[in-house]
Amino acid sequence: MKRIAIRFISVILALSPIPVLAQSNIKAAFDAIIKCSDAEISASHYLEKDPDTNIKNGQDDIYEFVLPANKMNLVKKALSAFDKDTSNAFVVKSGKNKNSGKNKGNRPQILLHSEQAGISGISVDNPGSDYIYALFLPSKTEDPEGKYRYAYAMNYKEVDGQIRGKLVVNYATTLNYRQSATQDNATQWKSGATIIDKNGSVIVVQPSDKNSEQQTWFEMVMSCINGMAPNNSNKTNIALATKAYSLIRDMKNYPEVTDQDKNTLRQIFKTMRSGKNYHDDILLELLRQCELAIK
Repeated sequence: MKRIAIRFISVILALSPIPVLAQSNIKAAFDAIIKCSDAEISASHYLEKDPDTNIKNGQDDIYEFVLPANKMNLVKKALSAFDKDTSNAFVVKSGKNKNSGKNKGNRPQILLHSEQAGISGISVDNPGSDYIYALFLPSKTEDPEGKYRYAYAMNYKEVDGQIRGKLVVNYATTLNYRQSATQDNATQWKSGATIIDKNGSVIVVQPSDKNSEQQTWFEMVMSCINGMAPNNSNKTNIALATKAYSLIRDMKNYPEVTDQDKNTLRQIFKTMRSGKNYHDDILLELLRQCELAIK
């Protein structure tokens, strides 16, 4: 018997179907998995609308599923659906997260931007899973200003005679829009990564490459470094240094880190501390701790 557990997390909550304006082949394939009588589904839905215009400005539909192994044909049909809708997408990526998920440090590396406050994004590549995601532009009728994009994602793996996976339908602002909207307040570096100072808080916006949804560990740390400036408030620079220290402390969670990355960053922090641009004792101590934490 199909068992459905629904968990709500939203500003404006709604049990909603996958958007009718979504790409038809992927929509149909996702529906087939969700409606399968042998499926166990745990779903969460987030929907936010402008209270004045009733126009949607954020949506996340996430379906965790468990299927018996003999239903792999449903997963294969979903993969085929991505192929059929490729011509309508501006990004399609697939791969496998080779981490087993058995170690505490293993975690997803690919996140889709979400408009939900307080979350870093929606994970795509669960450890040990194959994954695929695609980004599509909505119609001009739905999004006349060209601010948004739809993201569809799926991951899956076979475990103990079952297929465990996740389906995601996500509606959020495009990377280019997020960067252009904050350009006046942003410090940018050559890769296009952006740090935004907003009342002392730190927001990391992803690289400008439209084919990317995330930065590497080195890029994220460099974004923090490049956001620091002598004419910033101490609060801003301390927030950036704290973010950098947090990333360095969690370095083991980023398998792409190289010895060259670490050597480069150690030298940068050493140079920043020994220069005459920064005088705040808390900031200088944070920079020292960043250098020491890179092992």
